[in-house]
Amino acid sequence: MPSNDHAVYTISKYKEKLELYYKVITPELNIIENIYDKVKLIESAKKLNIPVPVTQVIKSIENPLERGLNYPVITKGRNGLSFYRAIGKKILLAKNENELKKQLGLISERYSIDRTFTQELIPFNGNNYTLSFTAFCVNGKIKARWSGEKLREHPFRFGTATFTRSITNDSLYQQSKPLLEELNYTGVCEVEYIQDPRDEKYKLIEINPRTWLWVGLAKECGVDYAKMIYNYVNHKSINYFRNNLTAKYWLNPVTDSIFSIISLLKGKLNFSAYISSLLTKNIVNALFMKGDMKPGWMYLMKVSSFLRQR
Repeated sequence: MPSNDHAVYTISKYKEKLELYYKVITPELNIIENIYDKVKLIESAKKLNIPVPVTQVIKSIENPLERGLNYPVITKGRNGLSFYRAIGKKILLAKNENELKKQLGLISERYSIDRTFTQELIPFNGNNYTLSFTAFCVNGKIKARWSGEKLREHPFRFGTATFTRSITNDSLYQQSKPLLEELNYTGVCEVEYIQDPRDEKYKLIEINPRTWLWVGLAKECGVDYAKMIYNYVNHKSINYFRNNLTAKYWLNPVTDSIFSIISLLKGKLNFSAYISSLLTKNIVNALFMKGDMKPGWMYLMKVSSFLRQR
């Protein structure tokens, strides 16, 4: 759900008032706007020669695509939450011009084409999962970093992680470093990439200016972002933890089971590979931890409401 980023935007907008009562690490609004508006983020990346999917802001329904942008394409909102509320989906996928024109017509009725952008769909070769480069920054300087990848997510290829693992990938760091400096970002963020199998380049998808769902895996690998935030806002000395290179995994047993069954039925997931993944060592359970079981039980009690929202 895109509501987390909208919450960050709201906190940033009212940061001065909130700081009268709270310690806020969220950056100023001018910084967040350059992240929250995905077209502005893409423009910043292009200026720094950071690869991005071929992108277009469509102006006309009659002749939607310019030369260089080929089907299939995906259309998103420049600001995710407002698009989701209006359309009911995070992303619209079009395989041909007729589908795209129908989607643009729907957007025109409920939203505004000018507030969207359209991108090429990066092909999936079975291994190019969504990659997350994460960092704790101070004025754009990376102080600590960690990376992971989404092995399973919902909806397929475009959604929330259900099963992930830690990785090391220096290319993600080399690309993210100048971008975070350009944004003058302070705090924790997640920079998402997908490797394009056609040219093997890591292409920027988006930045989440906050912690993310599976941030607990970073802690298990030795990078405790929550503690860094606490120490930073309280002006305490900070141990910028180093990444433990041991491969570790993160699993939400509820959502992963549900959406894996759906993927199996649709033929998008191999059964033996799925069972093998569950037998993997070093799995961090997203819901249940020794000595702290209550959050997991509360999650199970609310799972029916959770699924209705999906």
